[in-house]
Amino acid sequence: MEEILEEAIETGHLPLEFAGEVAPRLRLQLHQRKDYLPAHFAPLPLRPLEEDPNAEVLPQVPTLYLHRSTYSENGRLRAFQELTVDSAEGLFNALLLAYFELEVLASDSDLNQELEAAARERLPGVDPRYRVPALVQGLADFGSHLLSVANQLNRLEARGKARGKDLCPLMNHSGTLFGLWEKIFRDGVYLARFYRPAGEGELSGGWRETSVAISREDKEILLRRVLRTTWTGNRQQDLGSRFCPAIEERKPDS
Repeated sequence: MEEILEEAIETGHLPLEFAGEVAPRLRLQLHQRKDYLPAHFAPLPLRPLEEDPNAEVLPQVPTLYLHRSTYSENGRLRAFQELTVDSAEGLFNALLLAYFELEVLASDSDLNQELEAAARERLPGVDPRYRVPALVQGLADFGSHLLSVANQLNRLEARGKARGKDLCPLMNHSGTLFGLWEKIFRDGVYLARFYRPAGEGELSGGWRETSVAISREDKEILLRRVLRTTWTGNRQQDLGSRFCPAIEERKPDS
C-alpha cells in the first residue's frame, strides 16, 4: 500500500499524505466475499474471511479490506490510475475513515475538538456519542468523491496524451468532470451510519442511519486539516495550471 501511495503522491497530483501516515498502521486483507464492501476499514477484524470454521483468528489490529480482483492483479496492488471511479472512491473513503479513526478521534488534538464543535452544530438531534462519527462519515464521503474525480482526471489526461490530445478544451464545460468539481464543494447532504448497541432504549443493537448536512465551511476542515490542499472549488484556480498550462502562461501579470 505504501508503494502505490508514494507513486500517487509523486506523480498523480493527489493530496494523499494523510493516507501515507496511516497506512503503516493498517493490516491489509484481500478478500473475495460478496457480503463485504470492495474497500472497507475496520478498527478490528470483522471475522475470519476463510470459510473454514477452524481458520486462524485474524490479528486484532486495524484492518483495510480490499476486494482481491478489484484492487489487485498478478500479486500486486493496482495503482490508483488503474482503478475505476467507483473503486477509487471506495478506497479513498476507507483510507479517510482509517485516518480519522486512528490519527484524529483517538487523540485530544485541535482537529478532534474542531470536529466536536462542528458535530454539535450540525447534528443536535443525534446522541452526542455518535455525532462526531456521523460527521466524519459525511466528510469522508465528500473527500473520497473529490479525490476520485481528481484521480479520474489524471486517468483521462494520461489517455489523452497517448492520443495527442489534452483536456483543456473541456475546462469550461459544465457537463464534464470540471463542472462536477465545482459542484462537489457546495453545501450538501450526506448519509452517515453509526452503530448503536442494544440496551440504549432499543430492543436490539444495530446500524442506524442519519442525514448529515455538510456545509462548505465544514468541508474546509477536511481540505485544510486532512488533505492539506489549497483546492478552493474554483476549477480555473484549482486545475487551470495543470490542464491548461499554455493559457495560464499567457495570462498578463496583475
